[in-house]
Amino acid sequence: MRNKIRRGLVLAALAGTCVMAIAPDALAAPTTPATVSPEGIAAYATGVVPLGPLGVSNSGTPNGSDSGTPIGTLLTLGALTSSVNGNTTMAEVATLSDTGIISTLGPVSAGAITSFCTANADGTFDEGASVVNLNILGNNIGTLTNPTPEVITTGFTGLLTGIANVTVYINQQVAGPVTGSQTDNAVVITFTILGVAETIYLASSTCGPYSSSAASPLAGGTGLGVGFGLLGLAGIGMAAVYVRRRNGYALR
Repeated sequence: MRNKIRRGLVLAALAGTCVMAIAPDALAAPTTPATVSPEGIAAYATGVVPLGPLGVSNSGTPNGSDSGTPIGTLLTLGALTSSVNGNTTMAEVATLSDTGIISTLGPVSAGAITSFCTANADGTFDEGASVVNLNILGNNIGTLTNPTPEVITTGFTGLLTGIANVTVYINQQVAGPVTGSQTDNAVVITFTILGVAETIYLASSTCGPYSSSAASPLAGGTGLGVGFGLLGLAGIGMAAVYVRRRNGYALR
């Protein structure tokens, strides 16, 4: 009986946040930051509740950081850092730990999560990622250094009702926001909360195209979305949303 009550309270918190997230002002797509390349972002997300990006760097601000960041009573990110040095971008989340409600959904923890991306003069990229003791909702992924990009869709058992479609990407390598750029995301976690999609990005490094002078950032394209969905939930039965805004992006 106690377990049923606990699960009900957790689901109430999830539902409450989803209700807030789909209020009229949030039904329109959120405004995205004016992304550039090169750019490093330690953590950000797209989906239910907009928040982030955190620990941002680019050619104009070569070193970005945020201190350890507790997200409600759910999850704590250690120090968030990123850097841009010429044609090389790096991003890192020092630690990842679960508290409160998220422990009901399954363990979430890791040591350092890092990525890097270097644009070469011949148009190629050197890129990679590493994770230390990564555990996502009970799936013990372990320690990986520059692994072959991997997609994990199995092993997520015992999830709370309303949480589904969990997928984890390791060392995700995709085209960047401008032609000739590349993005390496160390860890990407996607899932749905009561049917609403959420994607969390940890340690995202974007570089290129190659610049012999490593000049000012190139103008961005559609950019990176913002939001910290599940991470924005706070308390049991209640949800408080913490929102950060950067350089003129906000909910519309």
